[in-house]
Amino acid sequence: MTNPQEKIFFHARYMNRADLKQILAIEEDSFDYPWDQDDFLVAIQDSNISCHVLELNEKIIAYYTYSLQKTKIEITNIAVDRPYRRKGVARQIVENITDRLDLFDLKYVSITVAEHNLQAQLFFKKCGFKYIKTLKDYYEDYVGDAYLMSYRKPKE
Repeated sequence: MTNPQEKIFFHARYMNRADLKQILAIEEDSFDYPWDQDDFLVAIQDSNISCHVLELNEKIIAYYTYSLQKTKIEITNIAVDRPYRRKGVARQIVENITDRLDLFDLKYVSITVAEHNLQAQLFFKKCGFKYIKTLKDYYEDYVGDAYLMSYRKPKE
């Protein structure tokens, strides 16, 4: 495919209902407890949640959702299709989101990561996120804790 050091140039746009088949396939391949179609439909219809897909050659290779809150951006979902993982796509997504702090005059970006998802914890740490606290019994779908992680833009 591509060299991991090469930047992948994709087209970003808002998510819509027609994208759900491809999104659900990526979601189910990415998570032990994936969102279902209704979860995505609620997100797409919620004016406080921004939902995006990344396309390459008219194929969805990644997606992400986040909500704008009073003082922060909360990443609610992010996933990359398996063939495009470890190629910088997720990092480009996170940089796009963190760059919005100034645009919206917000203080930080947060994400909740499952305790068992070490790969995601390490990824977000590499992107500058820091552990804030453990959220005990956080999930409704299964027994498990989560870690709240946060990114604050470095002071200039």
